[in-house]
Amino acid sequence: MRTLLCIALAGLAACGESTFIAKPLGELVVAGPLARSTSVRALLLPPSESLIWDVRAGGMTIGRAELDIGDADTHSRFSTSSLASMFTSIHHELVTTLDRAAARPNAATETVVEGGETTRSEVAFDGNGYTLDGAARVALPDGNAAHTLHSALGWMRAWAAPTAAPSYLYVLEDRQLFRIDLERPIPEDLRGVDTLRIDGRIHTADATIAITIWLTADGDRRPVRIAIVAAKLHLTAELVS
Repeated sequence: MRTLLCIALAGLAACGESTFIAKPLGELVVAGPLARSTSVRALLLPPSESLIWDVRAGGMTIGRAELDIGDADTHSRFSTSSLASMFTSIHHELVTTLDRAAARPNAATETVVEGGETTRSEVAFDGNGYTLDGAARVALPDGNAAHTLHSALGWMRAWAAPTAAPSYLYVLEDRQLFRIDLERPIPEDLRGVDTLRIDGRIHTADATIAITIWLTADGDRRPVRIAIVAAKLHLTAELVS
């Protein structure tokens, strides 16, 4: 699944709506005195849960994202639709091995097939750092942990509450480490469904990428909608199953 930023790149390539050129993400500047991200007791990634999103850009369906959660790992897939594949063909798979007790990932394997070229990366995580493809260990600032998109989603679902304090996460995706700032979740009616809306923001050297995630306001905290705005790109992922 080319989730969040990776889905945005697929949308940009497939739809040609924006002149925004994605570059490696730099570290964000967090407003306020936060030095560490908020901790959660456990990732909210229920075993046996299976979720499917339709991904759209500019009124066109560009692909489908699927997420399957197991006891020890989480597996996601994203593939461009047949129409979008006329412009660019992308298939993305991510497998995260979870450390549920520590509410973080243990390891991850990511495979991207784009335009007939395949890239694969493997990463091992520890308490406040990670090792990518056997290279030198990277330590995160202030003792923070790095997440994959899977564990980041589980963290957000566990953290989300109307009383939750603003926080941030470091996320490793597509071989790049970035930081997402999250505002306090806000109760919102989304087409008749009670949700918590979480506004997030990723800053690069050249652009700001805004991310909004709607979670159901019940105990499941299911991600029913994701929206990404970067320059002229407006991308949405709607939960369909």
